[in-house]
Amino acid sequence: MRQGANNRYITLKPTAPPLPAKIEWGGVICEHACTLAACGGYQLILFLRQLCTDTRKNLTSSGVWRACNDRLSLLTLYQSLRRAIAGQQIFLVACMLQHRHVTSVVCSERWQRLVPRQYISPPLVSDAVRTGHAGLVETLAHMAGEAMLVLSDSVGNTCLHEAAAGPAPLLYSLLACLPPNAALRMVNTRLEIPLHLAVAARNVNNVRMLASFDCGSVVYSADEFSGNALQHCAWLANVECLRELLLWVHPSELFQRCASGYTTLMVACLRGDYDMARYLIEVTMDCYGHREYLCVQSSFGQTCLHVAVMSGNESLVMMLAQTVPPPVLFMRNIAGQSAGNVCADMHMHRAWRALEARAAVFSRVSAR
Repeated sequence: MRQGANNRYITLKPTAPPLPAKIEWGGVICEHACTLAACGGYQLILFLRQLCTDTRKNLTSSGVWRACNDRLSLLTLYQSLRRAIAGQQIFLVACMLQHRHVTSVVCSERWQRLVPRQYISPPLVSDAVRTGHAGLVETLAHMAGEAMLVLSDSVGNTCLHEAAAGPAPLLYSLLACLPPNAALRMVNTRLEIPLHLAVAARNVNNVRMLASFDCGSVVYSADEFSGNALQHCAWLANVECLRELLLWVHPSELFQRCASGYTTLMVACLRGDYDMARYLIEVTMDCYGHREYLCVQSSFGQTCLHVAVMSGNESLVMMLAQTVPPPVLFMRNIAGQSAGNVCADMHMHRAWRALEARAAVFSRVSAR
């Protein structure tokens, strides 16, 4: 109420407040999208884009995505790509791959040149392999190309190391993007190449693909102590992978020795693996130098018969007693003991009698 003319009071009717103007959220988001992108808010932009049809239309049809990409620094681009890959957000990854400097992040480590090696971030292709998404792996592998052979994480694992123990289709997608003459002999800090990891995972399909792509990796060892893939199979008692590897190299490659002088047969005997030892003897039967292969002594003077006795597998010892050349029965280690002496010390009486009987027959034949 208020007092008007002639001192009369006038009653005023309440009026509704004016309605605010309609806010064009699409325009507001488009206006600030570049700022959000520069601050690492790419995920927030994607969330806002999904709120309504008008917002999606404004963000998609205009040049906002391209403007957002142009404002991203290399570090922000890498971090945003890693988050999008981990969340398998295909649309967001496709948008960020249009950045004008995306090859510097996907195909190079130069942007991390000032970072100490132990803090190097993993390649984006390796992140895609860990997610197991075939589409992401194929897209990033095509972009990276042969750079996949040199891009590695803080422990030296490349994307091929990651895929070697995983599903076969992922590894196939990576190998399809490499030149046919590429060598797959990249070692990590443990001196392992991708083929070694596939053997350790007992993944026969991946072993077949890696060995067929680069036959030289089957017999490759980073140094004299690490061993090649054939010796890895012997240490892991992996007969299936060993059979697959021998399809791509000659069986005479089994004659190679490690730093301690052990052949693959001696490794199998040391582990007491009867099936592996029998297979190695049979597969090298027709190779030149097979007799010398069975007579090899390690740096400790041990033959395959010595190490078989040390394994405690009496069946293996008796099989070797009938297989090895007779001179092996009389060879002595650095302690001056023959295989029969070691048998007696370990109370393997049945094997000891078999060794003594064959040695006696050989002695009688030699005396004639």
